[in-house]
Amino acid sequence: MQRTAYQTRQQRAMQTWLEQTAGQPFTAGQLRAALGESVSTATVYRYLERLVAEGRAAKYTLEGEGARFEYLDAAPAGLHCKCERCGQLLRIRCEQARETGRHLLAGHGFAVDPRRTVVYGVCAACREAGL
Repeated sequence: MQRTAYQTRQQRAMQTWLEQTAGQPFTAGQLRAALGESVSTATVYRYLERLVAEGRAAKYTLEGEGARFEYLDAAPAGLHCKCERCGQLLRIRCEQARETGRHLLAGHGFAVDPRRTVVYGVCAACREAGL
């Protein structure tokens, strides 16, 4: 992955926030809000799209919602699970999730792209609350 040598103050601020939240899905609006007035919405989108093109971030388009992004760290891939009740997007990193991907490849010849895969269901909190 090639990084640009020159970074503006806004890019450095975005990069710092992304590194601190690596592996957690977020919206461009959440990143913009975290940085306050120091960065424009257009700058946030341009930076995120550049990271996606470089393979340093993933972009998810969720049914009925806008895009969510995830800064990719060195941690092993997992699954993304979206709660249909509260809308929470969880990243599940465990051996069983990775094993599912290996099974699909070995047993069915299908290679899952974990950066683009979202499983829909109901999270534990919503189930416990009876939602």
